[in-house]
Amino acid sequence: MNIPHTQSPPSAPPRASLFTRLSKSDRWSRALLAVCASLLGSSVAFATPYSVDFEGAGETKTVYGSGSVTLNGIAWNMTEALVGTETSDFKNGLRSARLRGYTASSITMLADKAGGAGTISFSYRRYGTDAQVAWAVEYSTNGGSSWTQTGANFTAPATNDVQTFNSTVGVGGSVRMRIICKATSTASRRLNVDDILITDFGGTDTTS
Repeated sequence: MNIPHTQSPPSAPPRASLFTRLSKSDRWSRALLAVCASLLGSSVAFATPYSVDFEGAGETKTVYGSGSVTLNGIAWNMTEALVGTETSDFKNGLRSARLRGYTASSITMLADKAGGAGTISFSYRRYGTDAQVAWAVEYSTNGGSSWTQTGANFTAPATNDVQTFNSTVGVGGSVRMRIICKATSTASRRLNVDDILITDFGGTDTTS
């Protein structure tokens, strides 16, 4: 008697990580909103958790001079900073931010995220074997007119161990973030930053 051959169903493809889903799923909607805001001459505050992994189309900047680049739908100013792709760059993928370590080095959101900020986190490591300086994370709830530091200053260690910055911001409404150099420096003290994640606010405003 012939026994019918049964074929096992194909295995499901690996599921993307939570961070990947957060960073990719709303990229097109954010980009469309940014274009609409530009055409209307207005600013847009983007709701939902906001993430940056520097892997999106057009998320490139090859010089340290001040300039803007759109990262997952929100424009950022990068001063004395670029998007690094070299072997010496720490990157969780193909690209990451590289901040030069000069006094003016910073990466700053130029538009607000709606939904507030519960926490901000990112990975960081020294570039190559550079000596390091102190950095800080700040947030603004008034469109960048004034800034408040969240968490303590941080400095990458003199190793290749990847570090994680994580701070509770705890503010509602529209908010933007920046990472700035806290040192007086004119020497290269380069730092790589990748996988920035700002979660939504939910709870009691810590600034009240």
